[in-house]
This record gives sequence, C-alpha cells and structure tokens, in this order.
Amino acid sequence: MKIASTLAALLGCCALLPAAAQPTRANAAAAAAAAQANTLRPGDHIAAVVNQELVTAYEVSQRLARARDEAGRNKQTLPPEAEFRRQVLESLIEDRAMLSHARESGVRVDDGEIDRAVASIAAQNQITLAQMRQQLARDGLDMARFRANIRDQMLTERVREREVAQRIRITDS
Repeated sequence: MKIASTLAALLGCCALLPAAAQPTRANAAAAAAAAQANTLRPGDHIAAVVNQELVTAYEVSQRLARARDEAGRNKQTLPPEAEFRRQVLESLIEDRAMLSHARESGVRVDDGEIDRAVASIAAQNQITLAQMRQQLARDGLDMARFRANIRDQMLTERVREREVAQRIRITDS
C-alpha cells in the first residue's frame, strides 16, 4: 500500500486549501497529542532538543526502520550506519524546527482539511476509511497518529510555501 507515498503527493494539493483564520481547540488538542506522542518511553532517552521539543531515541529508531524499509523496497543502498543515523537525526531536527516555526507563526490546519486529506488518500488507494484503518493498524500506526502526521506535513508545506512566496519579487520590465 502506498499511503506514505501518497501523503507526499497530497501535499501538492494542500496549497489550494485555506488556512484556518483563528486558532481552534482542535488545533490545540492536536498539538497536545503530538507532544504526548513525543514523550519518553521506558528505556528511551533524548536524542535532541529543538525549541523546547524533544526528539527521542525511539523516534530516531522508528525513522531509521522506515527509511531502511523504503530503501529495501526501492533497492537503494544506504550509507554506513553512523552516517545514516546522523542523517536521520538531522532530518528529525529539521522537521521539528519547521513544525515549531509553523506553530509560532500561527500557521493552522483545521480538522476538515485533515478529513479531506485522509479521504483523498483512501480514494487514491481505492480503499474505504475502514480498510485504511485496518491497513494502518497492520503497519503499526493508529489513525490518530496518521492524522497528526498529515497535519504536521501540511503545516510544514504551508511554511515552505510562505517562505517561497515572500522571496518572489515581480517587477515591471
């Protein structure tokens, strides 16, 4: 199933979705859920701190495993373990910094947008939402975490779009 790869394609459509004008309880609840998901687990330790948000060793391990799986599916070779781990940690740090910047600058994604994104991903994979939940569960991901991932990716994309838009200068010639 291509749910993860479909997320990237979906982000291209996110530019057309309007941003929420005011903060909502749902956005605050999603931020709290994301913070809770980043809490330490027994035997876990902090790999990095980015703007008061933690990147845990557990998150690094998860990202390493997903990257290895992806590389295996695509028959790609990976760098040496130490370099690979460093790249993954840097990627997590960049992601966390971008999300922190998005939250601080007031970028919002409402639940309706996430609902449309989830429905679009299910439709692109030609499955129902119930089948998607089952597939996510088989992949070790619950719907709440999946929705939080979509929200994070949409926030990141909006920050990037804003940064690009601020750099574009149109002049009369």
